[in-house]
Amino acid sequence: MSWNLGFMLGGLMPTLVSLLSPELADVPSRLAMFLVGATVVFVLAVLASPETRGALDREREARAAVADDVTPA
Repeated sequence: MSWNLGFMLGGLMPTLVSLLSPELADVPSRLAMFLVGATVVFVLAVLASPETRGALDREREARAAVADDVTPA
């Protein structure tokens, strides 16, 4: 999720900064605001998404435990 969100924000930022900057002198301040906003959105998305490190190992162990319990005697 964070990979796609980063690409989306990175792609939209130049367009939104250009549209919301009435004059060329306003571009740096608008760019800084959008950068802070994008960073906040990115951090919130990372915090909201579940941790995936070790998920495949945990799933494999859970399946092995279930298979051991179901094994006919």
